[in-house]
Amino acid sequence: YTGDITGATGAPVGTAFFLNCDYIHYRPHRDRNLVALSPGKRVSVNQDAEVQLIGWAGNLTTSGRMMQGRHDINA
Repeated sequence: YTGDITGATGAPVGTAFFLNCDYIHYRPHRDRNLVALSPGKRVSVNQDAEVQLIGWAGNLTTSGRMMQGRHDINA
């Protein structure tokens, strides 16, 4: 394994999870890939800022679940 190893909150003690990014795919919907939801931007009356709402739809898929990893030292 040549990737980075980082700690994650919420993971069980004594368990490590590994992701093989060669088999994970980002599949956005062609009509909703970070597109503006409304034509105008929203502005605040008490700040020098404006906000644009964007929408996204899609899936994060894998083509090989057995290529991902989990190591449990308690087993």
